[in-house]
Amino acid sequence: LLLFGDENQATYIGVRGAPTWGLLHTLDTLPYPNGQHKLRLRIVRDDKNYQEYFTDITIANSAAEQQAYAARVAESRSNGFRAPAEGENVYGTVTINAVAQLPDGQFEKWQLDLLLYNDENQATNLTVNNRPANGTLMRLDTRAYPNGEHTLRLRVVRQDFNYDEYFVKVVFNN
Repeated sequence: LLLFGDENQATYIGVRGAPTWGLLHTLDTLPYPNGQHKLRLRIVRDDKNYQEYFTDITIANSAAEQQAYAARVAESRSNGFRAPAEGENVYGTVTINAVAQLPDGQFEKWQLDLLLYNDENQATNLTVNNRPANGTLMRLDTRAYPNGEHTLRLRVVRQDFNYDEYFVKVVFNN
């Protein structure tokens, strides 16, 4: 999405690692300002060269929609996964988005694990970070793991080493 048609204000709204037919992406326009914008489709070849296609769009959200969106944003500041969605089929490299934060002075770290086949005895640590997060935690290459239903577990650890856990089930389908 090129805000107001300006390439210097490009916002990436979808990335695919394999050829895709049909619907590429559903765009929620509420995070973006009302006005005239451009959508850019960039098809990148194996040699890293690409072709671009553009189309004009108008974003015209109502005041009521924008207020509802602001309420959802406030709610999204609570801990847990934002993407992938519960039960989502994923393949290739997947971006894992979540919120992992606590009030000042309480936060120790967050930890992201993969529970193969939803089994806590088959937990694989994916990453740990000692900084609060609100967005991308990591990009996971699902091809390194078996196909099937698995669980992502996010632990948000307090300084007293107690923690809260958040889960999302996903299906690896490589």
